[in-house]
Amino acid sequence: MGYFEGRLHYYPVRVFYEDTDFTGVV
Repeated sequence: MGYFEGRLHYYPVRVFYEDTDFTGVV
């Protein structure tokens, strides 16, 4: 209930850790 908001906030970080972000969300 915050992973979505965090993604937008960490836009630059998400691109860097795109794979990690997706795996972390799941």
